[in-house]
Amino acid sequence: MNKHHIWASAFAMLALTYGGKLSAQGRLDLAGQWEFQIDRADKGTADKWYDRPLEDRILLPGSMPQRLKGDRPSVETQWTGSLYDSSYFYNPYMEKYRREENFKLPFFLTPDRHYVGTAWYRRTVEVPVDWKNRRVVLYLERPHIETELWVNGKKVGGDNSLCVPHCYDVTDYVKSGENAFGVARQQSYRRRLCGERTRIA
Repeated sequence: MNKHHIWASAFAMLALTYGGKLSAQGRLDLAGQWEFQIDRADKGTADKWYDRPLEDRILLPGSMPQRLKGDRPSVETQWTGSLYDSSYFYNPYMEKYRREENFKLPFFLTPDRHYVGTAWYRRTVEVPVDWKNRRVVLYLERPHIETELWVNGKKVGGDNSLCVPHCYDVTDYVKSGENAFGVARQQSYRRRLCGERTRIA
């Protein structure tokens, strides 16, 4: 069976992209502008955000911090993990940097934006007519933890991995012409990471 891939290296900081819309290998590059919306209340699935326009835009490939999406870090930021000197929180010398008007973090690799929770990505994709009756796979390069995918309003499935691609066989969900892809990305640790769908590379 012939296999065509839709490449959406959407969420990784270092992404695999291809020049042109369609390469000889049958790949469709999904890099570019996507609809985007942060879902702080985690209501997007119930409210069918995968099937309606989203409020913001994001350039992909790229991460939320890289594209300045999320909240500015503060003393109250609940980091999911870090290497730091806790004296920042009680040392009198550091007190001036804990104030909102002069806030700074002396820690290595502190992002300009921080967000833990669900975010939605949506895009309309034009599937070529000559892909009919061929296997079509959506490839998300390192989306960082959990994703769920809907195509044309129907749920395709979900995946859970911190460091390897999420691949979805969308053959039964796409049609020639315009198709709506909705991706919910969950980057919190609220769900168990060591389940049967978790892969460690």
